[in-house]
Amino acid sequence: MGLRYYTFIVGAIVMTLGLVLYYTRWSDRAPSPWEHKKHVGLMMKMPPAGLAHETEDRNHRKMPAEILEMYRPSLARCVQSAGSRDAALLSHGPLILESKNPCWRYNSKRGKVAPPQLRCLPYFFLAGVAKCGSTDIYNRLIKHPQIVPASEKEPRWFDWRRHVTKTFVDYLSTFKQAAKVIASDISQHGTSDKVVGDGTPTYIWRNFHWPEYAGNEGCLEPQVVISDTIHGLLPQAKIIFSFRNPVNSLYSKYLSLADQRKSSSPQHFHRLVVKETGWYRRCFARASVRQCAYNVTLSTHSQLRLEKGLYAVFLSDWLRVFPRHQLHIFRFEDYVQDIAGHLKGLFHFLGLKAVPDEKLHHLASLSVYNKGRHYNTGPMLPETRRLLQEFYAPFNAQMAALMNSDKYLWESHE
Repeated sequence: MGLRYYTFIVGAIVMTLGLVLYYTRWSDRAPSPWEHKKHVGLMMKMPPAGLAHETEDRNHRKMPAEILEMYRPSLARCVQSAGSRDAALLSHGPLILESKNPCWRYNSKRGKVAPPQLRCLPYFFLAGVAKCGSTDIYNRLIKHPQIVPASEKEPRWFDWRRHVTKTFVDYLSTFKQAAKVIASDISQHGTSDKVVGDGTPTYIWRNFHWPEYAGNEGCLEPQVVISDTIHGLLPQAKIIFSFRNPVNSLYSKYLSLADQRKSSSPQHFHRLVVKETGWYRRCFARASVRQCAYNVTLSTHSQLRLEKGLYAVFLSDWLRVFPRHQLHIFRFEDYVQDIAGHLKGLFHFLGLKAVPDEKLHHLASLSVYNKGRHYNTGPMLPETRRLLQEFYAPFNAQMAALMNSDKYLWESHE
């Protein structure tokens, strides 16, 4: 009996020393790629009840403990990548010179004599931002005689569907009809000036699958994002961004999803803002801004997706790979004041033929597409607006510096 007792005591001491050694040596290490991927995979399936294990943040609001686990101070184990190796997984044949749009000839019937078909990718991307007039802009753009509409405005392939069920060939099928139009043009005239676009406004920020990209192994914030992949595939692509006061954009998105909630109100919105700005402030105090902006766990637990308004963080990643002249950037508030003028600027940016003023004014007079709903819910509470303005102010200042224009400070309630 005495021997068993001493054996138990010695075993307990050894186990305690082992745990101490483990936590002192390994607890602060960065997660391995397998651990990070597994964590993200579990997180993506996590129901709202996943908020059960929580700790108090300094704003006396609760914060999921699993989010705290993602805060690490170092990127030492991150594999640095000069370019997107992920883009190397996607390829196309040599582009034909007869088409303004990026297209190539492809023979789908191997070993058989058949005329090659034309496959095409987007000439331009309306890559952001949701609730900043993207649907209205896209639907007016496709009225230009040189733009052929895709089979759907938002394929959402680069940010979501390619990681779920859709293959690269599936993505190409979105532009199948446009390819036929371009092929017919070439057959009749020898060349084609027709183009097609991808109007997915979440490409700018929605990088939920970045831990899976080659070049991000062991990273706590991504080195490779969607902009790298698109640039690797289409380095000459033209990118369009419409930005809106992030405070108003956030409330507009909240109202647009009112049907999916049991109740929506300015008071409910305020409670969400207080809670979720607390989460992000806690994150900013512990980790880099990019790490928080691209934190998949934090974003997925959020109902508001506050990070969408951190424009300067995401835009910087696009400017890192695309030259400035390939990006057309403007404010939604300015667009609604002069739709005709902005359409003229967009057509020029895309290298399309000028449209007569009469036609421009007709396009500008069309009804608004995807107009906001549920505005009878009531205006945002003044205290909510103040809280959000304070939260976004540093990022708006960065955006103003990036664009060299104080208009991006959004100091009014536009």
